[in-house]
Order: sequence, then C-alpha cells, then structure tokens
Amino acid sequence: MPSPDETLITGIREVFQQNGWACETVPGIPVVETGFEAHHGRLHLHVQAYGAIGAVSVVAVSPTVVGSAAARAKTVELLMRANERINLGGFELRWDEGEILFRIGNVFPEGRIEPEVLSFLVEIAIVEMDRIAPCLALIATARPGELLLLAPEELLARSDLLPESGVKGAGDGAPG
Repeated sequence: MPSPDETLITGIREVFQQNGWACETVPGIPVVETGFEAHHGRLHLHVQAYGAIGAVSVVAVSPTVVGSAAARAKTVELLMRANERINLGGFELRWDEGEILFRIGNVFPEGRIEPEVLSFLVEIAIVEMDRIAPCLALIATARPGELLLLAPEELLARSDLLPESGVKGAGDGAPG
C-alpha cells in the first residue's frame, strides 16, 4: 500500500500528465518540479505533498532575484500591497536569497487529488507571479536614485505592465 505522500505525488503527476505538463519528481522528497513559459519569462514551479494531512502546496518562483537590501525593502512593500489585493495564495520574499515566491495550497480530503482544483492552483500561481513580474524587474534593475522614486502602489496600478488579456497561464511545462 502506498504512503500518503506517494498517493498525493501520484495524483499530482497524473494531473500534470493530463494537462501535458512535463515534470520531474525530486528523489527522496514528495515534490514535483517543472518550469513554465509565462508572458514575462520562464518560471520555476514546484508542488509539494503533505500526505499526513492530505495537503498540497504549489509554489511559483520568480526568475527575478532582488540583490540589494534597498531593493528588497521596496519589494517587501510591493508584495505586501499585492497580498492585500488577493484572496487566495500569497507572495513571499526569501530575504537572504532575494528570491520571490508565490505560494498557494489546498487540502484534499482523504488524499484524493481533484484534477480541476490542482490545475487551477498551478495556473493561479503562474498568473499571479507573471502579473507581478514587470514590477519586480523594475525594482531589481533600478539604480539607487531611481529606486527611491519607485512607488510600489503606483507600480501595481500600472495597466501597461499587465500581460495581454487572454494569457493562457500555464505554458509548455518543459522542466527547466
């Protein structure tokens, strides 16, 4: 009989296969990884299973790394303001690495993956990270004087930074 982690990982892999998303299972831990081509670049994505509680966590990782402490402070404000506007999931900054994440999860009763729910979680993570990508890039590449003038609330309000309507969300799923 498979362990609860194995049951969830099998369900995750089946959903990825049904959607045509290539993925790899990380040896020794209940994680599936892949990459997606989004409007603003390639995102790394991992899905972790927590079999003991029947939960799954989907994490999209931005390709943009925020190097300086000043840029990280602006990024924290940007992410906080973005989090105020969303109901599902949330942005995080791994301060020491300058890495930006979007995390969303769900509990699946009895460890049974619902394909539509997991597919939506993956697509939400990709779309949310892609939506904020241009704002992150502006902060990460700003010179010190420019950084002082950047207002995160104004960046979030700029419609010219949003992906075109009709973005499909999940891309080719080729592992990256």
